[in-house]
Amino acid sequence: MLSRLLFVSFFLISNVLIAESDVEQGNKTDSLKLLLEEPHSVGDKIELLKQLYDVSAPQNELYALRLIELAQNQGDDKEEALSYILLGKTRYVQEKYEQALESYLKALEIIEREDLKEIFSRIHAHIGITYFLLNDYSKAIIHLKGSVEYENKKSIENRKISCFNTLGNVYVKIGDYPSALQYYLEALKILEIANNDFAVMSRVINNIGIIYTELKNPDKAIEFYNRALAISGQTKDKQLKSTLLSNLGICYLDKSDFNKAENYFYKGLEVIGSESNAAKAYILNNLGTIYLHHDKFDLAMSHFRESLLINKTISDVSGIVNAYGNIAKVHREKSDYKPALEYFNKGLALAQQYTLKTPIPWIYKDISETYKLLNRPKEALKYYELYEQQKDSLFNKEKATIMSNMEVKYEVEKTEKENIELKNKNKIETYKNAVLIGCLIMLLIVSGFILSRQLAKMKNNKLLYKKNRQLDKTQKALIETDLKNTKLQLEYKKGELTNLALFITKRNDFLNNLKLEMAKASRKLETEKDKSLVKQLQIQVAQSLDLSKERKQFYIYVEQVHQEFFLKLHHLFPGLTTKERQLAAYIRLSLSSKEIASLLNIEPMSVNVNRHKLRKKLGLNKNDDLPEFIAQI
Repeated sequence: MLSRLLFVSFFLISNVLIAESDVEQGNKTDSLKLLLEEPHSVGDKIELLKQLYDVSAPQNELYALRLIELAQNQGDDKEEALSYILLGKTRYVQEKYEQALESYLKALEIIEREDLKEIFSRIHAHIGITYFLLNDYSKAIIHLKGSVEYENKKSIENRKISCFNTLGNVYVKIGDYPSALQYYLEALKILEIANNDFAVMSRVINNIGIIYTELKNPDKAIEFYNRALAISGQTKDKQLKSTLLSNLGICYLDKSDFNKAENYFYKGLEVIGSESNAAKAYILNNLGTIYLHHDKFDLAMSHFRESLLINKTISDVSGIVNAYGNIAKVHREKSDYKPALEYFNKGLALAQQYTLKTPIPWIYKDISETYKLLNRPKEALKYYELYEQQKDSLFNKEKATIMSNMEVKYEVEKTEKENIELKNKNKIETYKNAVLIGCLIMLLIVSGFILSRQLAKMKNNKLLYKKNRQLDKTQKALIETDLKNTKLQLEYKKGELTNLALFITKRNDFLNNLKLEMAKASRKLETEKDKSLVKQLQIQVAQSLDLSKERKQFYIYVEQVHQEFFLKLHHLFPGLTTKERQLAAYIRLSLSSKEIASLLNIEPMSVNVNRHKLRKKLGLNKNDDLPEFIAQI
């Protein structure tokens, strides 16, 4: 199993502080504390506290809170907003993101109330990045775009770069790669003009390479990775350099150029050296994959085992599961099925323990294939069925994620549209105000003319109001008619479903009776010709009794007609199986146990047992009526 280590760079907005030795900082802190104890004006105390904040990280939260208190006492709104930003930054560094967001939002409230435009860009950038870390992507996008929009000063280009890069990261998270690429390129454009921060530039170019990798364009990705690699040579960032080499190796794997892939992976290992980290484990895993592909089992095994050891050292559960699976595959390729199953089961147990949903279905599939090679069809079928179940569950989760990402895009687009409408409305309001002033001036000159126009306008408005009221009544009547028609259509379709179910049941009963009668008649016939003719009829009747296709089509039709019912049922009771949802739908159609048994091709007694199980899963008491409960969903 290939490990794709694609390193997305994320850097923060923060002040660059000059590093001092612990002794120097300690001496400076002590002297500032002594000065703070002396009598000073509020303004001087604020400045002293700011200096203490810069040199005394352990007590920064305390100093920020004192700054807020002093600013409030002095009635200095700008200083209060800046102090809340300092408090937010302190909590951000401590990874208390929700508390940091709370402080930033208090700062924003003051900034918007007092219209402190010079701080708009800064606060929106902080809020946007914090929302990103809290996985609230729609709000992150809105605030980061707001920061860029407010910022026009060249002196703070670093903030723009950070905002553009983080916007790219957000769009990567929601799977919108073209938008992510657009913002990474915006960040790169600013960096190329400045042409001085090689570390940041190489990270942004690496992110662009990742987008092309995800867009299945390895040649373009290689172009950007090589460019980032050349720039990273001017920095001392070993982690970035090793990751770039690994990403290049992955691109060449995608192109099936195994020699070049192997070469880049080994270069990545050289950069990492003896250090044990996730990047090294992934590279070793990928090298093992190449050797397994070329049937070099001993080399593959040694790399997979080394990867496993590192993953255990750094407690990377996902990496351990991946390594177990790859070791098992080597054993299976060597026809050592017993250890292969042992390692597959180790990975499965660990994945289940830590609820790693992604690898579980594929482990089930691998175990099924191993049992198949052992000629044990019963176990192979069991694990294949588990694979299908888990795969469907994973598909539904991915589908839900896609829907969630679509909601984020919709919310962002909706907010941007509202902002545009608000700006247009403000422009219109400004224009209206100007016109109103002009009208007032004109009123002093030609009051009579204006008055007559106003009277005419009032008359027209009255007529327009009457027309609008009539239009509202007409539209309301149309909506009510549409609702009635929709309800009638739904009732008609429900009736059709019930009739279709009854038809299938009755036809099935008729054919079963016919089958029994023909069996009796066959015993009384004397000639072989007559018996042969009856036997052919019996075969045709048996074929007609096979309703699997009709049952499937019938259930699809039920799902289409009762779409809202199935959505609510899944939302309220997500643990129900497909057959239990089917049974609930048939009960909703008021079908008897016998009719349901015919549709499901089971005995009526089995239907009663399944109804009892369904009651339990729905949490019903003995006195609760099952059909009535289902009808209310």
